[in-house]
Amino acid sequence: MSKEAWSFVTEAHEPIRQLLIPFRGAEITNDQWKELVQNIPGIGAKWKLIQPTDHCSNVRNIASCKLCADTGQALVTRVRRGKPSIFLVR
Repeated sequence: MSKEAWSFVTEAHEPIRQLLIPFRGAEITNDQWKELVQNIPGIGAKWKLIQPTDHCSNVRNIASCKLCADTGQALVTRVRRGKPSIFLVR
């Protein structure tokens, strides 16, 4: 992933956090995440760059959000891997 794309994931943290507030405590799938992120102005067009695992408490990948991934500040926790993956909104 390019440095620009990785930076974008971190810049998207706050808008996604705000979007997820009504979903705290709920479980969402990858498809639901995609639908939510696609509707964020200025971010939605780049939804493919922002996956739930980028903002996850128990998964860390190379493009993870430097503000929250693998920390107590993460936006989601993966509760099921596979199709569909399921994430608990924190």
